[in-house]
Amino acid sequence: MKQGKVVFLKTASLILLSFIIAVLAAFVVNFDASFTVFHLLFFRNNDWLFDPVADPVINILPETFFLHAALFILALIVLAIIILSVCHKKLLRKMGK
Repeated sequence: MKQGKVVFLKTASLILLSFIIAVLAAFVVNFDASFTVFHLLFFRNNDWLFDPVADPVINILPETFFLHAALFILALIVLAIIILSVCHKKLLRKMGK
């Protein structure tokens, strides 16, 4: 296996890292606005909008629940970054021998 064939591991980890930094920056600035933009981008309808009076789910799952869920997903992406980086380094060492 040539070194050029494993470069995609490093590239993928850098792209994921850039994504994490951008998303975390958006969360720090304004999580509520980031949450809204996410839903506007990924959902074509307004089914994600809940009326607290008519829909008790919004009271059961407050904004902090969604913040923690988003942070958990980002943590999984960080884990993927670490795995990609470790695999990249191991493959480079293996090819160097």
